[in-house]
Amino acid sequence: MKISAQNKYLQQLINESTENLENIVTVSNNIYHNRLFEVRFEIPKNWHLISINKYKEIIQGQKINIPDEEKNKLIEEMAGVACYISKYSLDNDEKDGIISPVICFTIDAKDAFTKNLSLEDYIALLDNKVASSAIKGFKILEKGEPQKLNNVDSITYKTEYLFEHEELEEGVMVEMNVLNIDHGDVFLDFSMTQCKAQGEIAQNEFDSFVNSIRLG
Repeated sequence: MKISAQNKYLQQLINESTENLENIVTVSNNIYHNRLFEVRFEIPKNWHLISINKYKEIIQGQKINIPDEEKNKLIEEMAGVACYISKYSLDNDEKDGIISPVICFTIDAKDAFTKNLSLEDYIALLDNKVASSAIKGFKILEKGEPQKLNNVDSITYKTEYLFEHEELEEGVMVEMNVLNIDHGDVFLDFSMTQCKAQGEIAQNEFDSFVNSIRLG
C-alpha cells in the first residue's frame, strides 16, 4: 500500500493515532487492525495491550547513560509507539522484578532524508541511534537477509542489551528481535523482547505473531 500524503501530515496522523486509538484502531477477537495503515496482526492469547501513557512511564524509568535533555528527546521519540503488548499485566504485583516478554510496534513516517533510504540503510541509521543512546551492552547478534513479507521488503535481526530500570536493583540482559518493514510512505518496526536470564522466553509466541502480520 502506498499512502499519498505529505510526510509532516502523515506523522501528525501517526501521533494522533497513538492518542486516539478508537478513531484509528480496532481490536476484535485478538486481532489488532490499524485502519490508517492497513496493518493487522494477532495479539498473543492472554497478553495485554498497554496504554501509551503507561508505556511512557516505563521508558521514563529506564536508565540510559546520556544527559537528561537528550534522554527526554529520546523518550519522546520512543513514545511514538503505535502498540505495546505485554505478556503480563503491569498491575500484577506478583511479577515485580520480572522482565515481561513484550512486543512493541512503531510506525516511522519517511521524511525528506529517510524516503530515499533502502531498508538496509534505514536499519543502519537505527543501529547508530541506539548506540549513541549509550544503552549498555547493546550488541547485534545476527542480521537476517532481506525477505518479502506480504510482498514488501523486510529484514529481521537479533540483538541483546542490558536492561536497566529504576525499579530493578541491578540490570538484566535481555534479547530483542527486531522486524523492520518498508511499507510505502512509512517504515514499520516490530521489536520483540524476552529475558532468557529470568526464564521469560516467548519465542513461540513471537514466531506466531510475525506469521500473523498482514499488510494492505
